[in-house]
Amino acid sequence: MRFLRNIFAGSPVAARVAPFVILVALTFFQGQFGAASAYWFYLAKTLAGLWLVLALRPLVTEMRWAFSWEAVLVGIGVFALWVGISGEWTTQSSLWVKLGLAHPPTKFSAAWNPDEQFGAGSALAWLFIAVRILGSTFIVPPLEEVFYRSFLYRYIASQDFFPVP
Repeated sequence: MRFLRNIFAGSPVAARVAPFVILVALTFFQGQFGAASAYWFYLAKTLAGLWLVLALRPLVTEMRWAFSWEAVLVGIGVFALWVGISGEWTTQSSLWVKLGLAHPPTKFSAAWNPDEQFGAGSALAWLFIAVRILGSTFIVPPLEEVFYRSFLYRYIASQDFFPVP
């Protein structure tokens, strides 16, 4: 653990890129080893992400949480828009198909349903429901934001891909 913390402390790029790469790698393995592996890899991804958030928080200043009423209002507005929009076109995969950039899927992946996988109301089903809610709320967003906003956007801006005439 100290080894990774030293790497992150010595390299701002590694502190912003490595956690995202770790999440993507663990996401890749979800469901690759049987149906139940989707749940177990999500648990591993959430625990690894929790450790990364705690390890990076002192090193990445933009990861530190701050409260403002403006942010709460914007969050409520975005939530209302997100929940209010419905229809097939709202999924990313169907958007790519409609734009002609992808082919329709030939097989559909099973929906995330711990009750079906582990038994309705079982302790494992409730564990994975809680892990999914906590992971997708408190773990994945900070790590994604640090990668996209702190690294990728700044990298693109620094490369002068779009020179101003």
